[in-house]
Amino acid sequence: MNQDMFEDQLRKIFEEADPKEAFYKLYDLYVSADGEQREDIRKQWPFNRRWKLPDQTQLACVASGERSCEERIRASLAYDSIENFQEDWRENLTSMCRIYHSAILAGMDPDGLFREIAALSSARGASMIIGFLERNEKDRSLEAHGYIEFPSPEGVRIR
Repeated sequence: MNQDMFEDQLRKIFEEADPKEAFYKLYDLYVSADGEQREDIRKQWPFNRRWKLPDQTQLACVASGERSCEERIRASLAYDSIENFQEDWRENLTSMCRIYHSAILAGMDPDGLFREIAALSSARGASMIIGFLERNEKDRSLEAHGYIEFPSPEGVRIR
């Protein structure tokens, strides 16, 4: 997409009143943008506005009025790429654990998903995402991060 279209879409995102819808629109823009445009998004994050991210405890649950599990899982991992791992690295690590296991629960290929988002990320972000994948299975486990799965009427939650 050309730069004018990119800036127009970004402006519309800033005008979006709903912080959840604004985040999903930013996610959609991020995955369709070119490398320079994604870098621009990472540099300006959080754009001095409030965002509402998907609830990571129920990414693999069917949620009425929400995007599909797959979209919420992808958007959650893309958030780490957008945020460029500037938060506490432990927060990013535990986030990736929830996303990884939610992808498994939702029938997705977590390895493919993580590599897909790593390809959209900065060198730092790609290194963090791939680094999580390269951990041994025990270090990627829910237990290693203090989480458990529990069933709910909507699906399996992670808390």
